[in-house]
Amino acid sequence: MAKTVADGLARINLNEIMRAEGFSSLCKGTIDINGRMFGDFLIQLEGEEPHLIFDYGDGYQLYSKIISIPVHFGGVRRYLECPYGNYGNRCKKRVNTLYYLHDIGFACRHCHDLTYESRLTNKGNSYLDRSMEYYTLYHAIKNAEEKIKRRHYRGKPTKEMQKIMRMEARLSRYTSASFDYQDGDTKWSQKLFERIQVQKNL
Repeated sequence: MAKTVADGLARINLNEIMRAEGFSSLCKGTIDINGRMFGDFLIQLEGEEPHLIFDYGDGYQLYSKIISIPVHFGGVRRYLECPYGNYGNRCKKRVNTLYYLHDIGFACRHCHDLTYESRLTNKGNSYLDRSMEYYTLYHAIKNAEEKIKRRHYRGKPTKEMQKIMRMEARLSRYTSASFDYQDGDTKWSQKLFERIQVQKNL
C-alpha cells in the first residue's frame, strides 16, 4: 500500500509558531494552516505541564505536551509529544511537527506512516543528493559557528543561533555513517556529532 505524502498536509510545527510569536513563554492567537485548517492556538511553556492547544472547529481540539531538552551549547530545544493512541498507550514520540489526516487527527509522521515527495523522486540520485546536502550543511554550520558573536540574549537564542539550530536539526536526519567525515577538525566535529546524536535519539 502506497504511503501518504506529507508535503501539503495540514500540520502544526512548534518552531514555526514560536518564531512567529517571538519565543514567548505564553502565546496565543489564530493560525491558518496551508489554507486547509483555521483555528485558535495557545502555547504555555511554564507550569507543571507545558503544552500546546489547538482548537480547529466542531469541538475538535489538539492537546500536545511540550518537552524541553537541554542542548550541548546552552538553552533548550522544544518538541511536541505525539498524542496519537489510546489513553495509557500513546505514541509520545518527540517531534517538531504533527500532521493532520481526517480519519486519525493530528499525529507524528511515524503514526501516519507518511513519506515525503523528495523521497519519491530522483531515487537513483538520492544517496548523492543526501551526501551533497550533508557536506553543505556541515560546512555551513562550521562557518556560522566561527562567525557568531553572541549565542543567547536575555536567555533566548539569537537569530544567528536559531539558524544554527535549524541547520543542526536538518543534519540530524542522516545516518551515523555520515559522521565519519571529520574535515581535519576532530574536536569540533566530535562536539557537533554529540549534538546531532541528541537529535537522532529523539
